[in-house]
Parts: sequence; structure tokens; C-alpha cells
Amino acid sequence: MKHAYLKSGLVVIFSLIGFNAMADENMKFHGTLVDFPSCTINDNQPINIEFGNVGISKIDGVKYAKDIDYKITCDRTDNQDQLYLSITGQAASFNQDYLNTSVEGLAIKIEQNSEPYTLGDKLVVALDSPPKLTAVPIKSDEASLSTGEFSASATLQAFYQ
Repeated sequence: MKHAYLKSGLVVIFSLIGFNAMADENMKFHGTLVDFPSCTINDNQPINIEFGNVGISKIDGVKYAKDIDYKITCDRTDNQDQLYLSITGQAASFNQDYLNTSVEGLAIKIEQNSEPYTLGDKLVVALDSPPKLTAVPIKSDEASLSTGEFSASATLQAFYQ
């Protein structure tokens, strides 16, 4: 008999829980599926920038500038959405706008159309005239650099939004 009351009580509780779960909808979700064109940078080949020999005492954020030669190819050009370009990588400890290198106190400053570029920013791109990108070594004012090789890496992405 005790079990009968217990079962009846559970049925009532579950019924109340079920009743609350079936309340009127108060959230709706919607969106639009689109198919953006696929774009590649530099035919999916690495972009190598070779600075050669860089004089430690001559690093000033201007000397040794090298153009970043790249090309963007999209499988469709009829798209009306905006194309963007972005460069990401590990930021230098002394300036978050610069790309970290393998040498403490040395970084790579990126410029777009001769203006400073901040890592991760989105650049508006026109396929017929992509922004001119430049890379230049720059050092921290406190850095005491030693001779040796240095390297850095980043990711250049083209995307629609």
C-alpha cells in the first residue's frame, strides 16, 4: 500500500515537470545558409621572406623592409560579400602589434600600404588590388641582441564575412 502512494506521488510530480517543459516557445532560431567562394593564398605554397644579413646596430623598424609577395585566388568572383585578409601569429612580448621571432627582443613589424598593421586585424580586400604588405625587423629599446639566425612564422588568411 505504501508503494501505491509512492508511485502515485511520482506520477503527479513527473506530470507537473512535463507540464512545465511543454510551455509556450519563447526562443526562436533562424539564419541563412550561404556558400562563400573558396579562396587560396599563394597557390597554397609557403610565403618565404628572406632578410639576409641584418646589422644589429642598424635595426630601426625601417631598414631591411621586405615586400610580402602573395596572391589571392578565389574560385568565384561573382560574390557580393566582403573579402578580408588577416595575419595571425604569436605577438612579441615587448609589443603586441609585432610578430615574435626566435630571438628575444627582436620582432617583425608588418605594414599594410605603408601603415602599421596590428596582428589579427581584418583588412578589407579588393581582389584586383590587394593591400601591399611589408615585413621589417624591429627590436625592443631594451634589447641587447647577439649575432645568429632568427626566424618567425605567421598565418595569412583570406576569408569572406
